[in-house]
Amino acid sequence: MKITNIKGFSIPSFKVLTVCACCLFLLSVLFPFLTVSHYSIIEEDAYRVTYWSHKATIRYIGLRRQASKTLFFSTYWFAQEKPYSYPTLSSLGVSWALVAMFSTQILTLGFGLGSLFTHRKSVQLLPLISCVSTTFLVAYTMTQVQSQTYGLPKYEVGYWLCFPTTILFLCIFILHLTTK
Repeated sequence: MKITNIKGFSIPSFKVLTVCACCLFLLSVLFPFLTVSHYSIIEEDAYRVTYWSHKATIRYIGLRRQASKTLFFSTYWFAQEKPYSYPTLSSLGVSWALVAMFSTQILTLGFGLGSLFTHRKSVQLLPLISCVSTTFLVAYTMTQVQSQTYGLPKYEVGYWLCFPTTILFLCIFILHLTTK
């Protein structure tokens, strides 16, 4: 199946879908996947942690002061300090899952863009496998963080975009299998 524009130049539809899937997946990387709000009646303060695969933003809201801190990469994944009484990801046991998540996100984008330039069916399977792996790692991280912290979780856009992206990569793979 081909998509033809006005000048008669044709583009295979799986390439258009692959570009759309890569753009959608990039959005899922750029948006956070989880926000957990913690409230303490005894200490009269609260903080909200927003999670990405590569960073976290911690907003502390107390009666006496307000503050915010953003942790990136290794300081986020393997932090030993506890800003604003926030449990570190090392103590939650998800540091390596986040490193693997970020790595598979990069691989998914690379495999997706790389599959635009080759027609081998095995190469078309790689972005699908890495996208499914990323979705499982997001779900695992969310489950671990929610089960080990006391707070109100909110699923963010990055989480919800994982599912249509996986479906798009699956459709691309099926479309590629059914065409020459």
